[in-house]
Amino acid sequence: MDGRKANLRLEDGSIMNGKINLYTESANDHGSFDKFSRDLGAFYKRVSDRLTRGKNPLVVVFDAIVGQETGKVRVADKTKILWVSPEN
Repeated sequence: MDGRKANLRLEDGSIMNGKINLYTESANDHGSFDKFSRDLGAFYKRVSDRLTRGKNPLVVVFDAIVGQETGKVRVADKTKILWVSPEN
């Protein structure tokens, strides 16, 4: 896992702060992981690559802060994200 901190602004006006895992998708053509294979999955070096190149239409944000809620896991539809600001 390689979690990168990012701030996301969603279409509904909410802002989500959290981490996005850059190891995210299977490297095989089926799009799913096989626990018995040695498939390490696709790795993206940048958050923007994860959001634009990945086949999965959803992005998981963990350790998320949304409003007053902290430490949550949230799933966002990539088409509903207006902008992303990665943190170092």
